[in-house]
Amino acid sequence: MERLNKLTKKSRSLIGRSLVLGLAVMFASVLVMSQKASAVTNANFVTEAEKMVINNPNGAVVADPTASGGSAVAFTDHSALFGLTAPTAINSLTIRLKTLACSSLTPVVDVSLDSGQLLNPTKVTATSWTTTTVTSSKLFKAGTHKVRIGIDFVKPAKAPSPTCAPIIYVDNIVTNAVSGDPFLTLIGQPQQVEHNHSSILMWMGDQIKNCVASGHWAGNKATTGIEETAKLKQQTSFTLTCTKLSDNKSLSVTTNVGVIDQ
Repeated sequence: MERLNKLTKKSRSLIGRSLVLGLAVMFASVLVMSQKASAVTNANFVTEAEKMVINNPNGAVVADPTASGGSAVAFTDHSALFGLTAPTAINSLTIRLKTLACSSLTPVVDVSLDSGQLLNPTKVTATSWTTTTVTSSKLFKAGTHKVRIGIDFVKPAKAPSPTCAPIIYVDNIVTNAVSGDPFLTLIGQPQQVEHNHSSILMWMGDQIKNCVASGHWAGNKATTGIEETAKLKQQTSFTLTCTKLSDNKSLSVTTNVGVIDQ
């Protein structure tokens, strides 16, 4: 009878491990599919400036071999309105631009999306291509949008009157995709283990960063993963805390793994 109990116990352990392994493989498959889907959903979309609709009588497409598409849009007067299409929801733009300085004037650029302010006025002094990312607290839906890039010019006190006007060049605009609300889930399988046995932690998240483990595990973690616990002697808590990409606030989840009394 004792031998039978040992065999039964061993069989249960083997079956349990097989089930856990199967669950881990399934979870890993879900992670891979989720990451592949996220890569498609979250793909950023580049629009060359010369291919956008431009509403500015002083704006023009000019040849520029250093631009990504071989051409750029140059404008000098007040602002240019660009039309572009975002394939997914967005809350930020990355703009590649440069300036041609003139006399003592310094260009100051501000950006708005569908009349919503994205960036406080910022000086642009780079004469070679540079990128700047502008962000909004508002989420803009997928579809057609209007991007206004406005310019003013700052003249230092006591500087001589300029004889020309600086030029702003725009190479391209990237719509930075946002797939949806941040989420994070963490489970332990099995949720109950025999004394001095381990469980497997599986977690998945999206729109998060900087994940840190606490409780009965520790260290920095990827936003998705699978990890075996240490051998457990009592009910144990595992917590994972990450930072949301949208507002930099914390998102935390906890799972408990119980231990079966002997």
